Amino acid sequence: MAHYLNFEVSRFYNHKAPNTMEKTLNRQYFLASRPVGEPSTENIHCRDVPMTDLAPGEVRMRNLYISLDPAIRGWMGDDPNYIEPITIGDAVRCSVIGRVVESASDDFAPGDVAMTMGGRDISEFVRHPAMPFQPLPSVRLTS
Repeated sequence: MAHYLNFEVSRFYNHKAPNTMEKTLNRQYFLASRPVGEPSTENIHCRDVPMTDLAPGEVRMRNLYISLDPAIRGWMGDDPNYIEPITIGDAVRCSVIGRVVESASDDFAPGDVAMTMGGRDISEFVRHPAMPFQPLPSVRLTS
C-alpha cells in the first residue's frame, strides 16, 4: 500500500539561484548510493537544480504529495526489476499529486490538480509532457 507524504512546499517555495533573480531552483532528492538493507540519508541526498522553460505540450506541476511505496526501494537497487533501476545521481522516482503551475499543453491549465503514477521524481516541481498526468478535477487540496 502506498503512503502519501505532504511535501511541505512552504519550505521550498521560490528558491532563487545565488547571484541571480531570474533562475528559480527546484529542490530535488537524488540517489547518491545504492542502499544495502534499509535506505538512509547516506543514500538519498538533496540538491537545488535550475528549472528550464517548458516545451510545447509540457506542464510544470508543483508536487504537493509524494507516494512513498515499497516499489521505490526495489528501484534503488541494481537487481533486475519490472522497471529500470534508478541511476546513481538521478532523481528518486515516485508517484505524485500536485497542482499545475505552468502549462504549454491544451489539456491542463494553471491551478488544475493532477496525479501521475511512477516515473516522476521526488522534487518540489516536475516538468514533463502532459500525457502521463491524470486530471483530478473533483479533488480539493488545501495547499
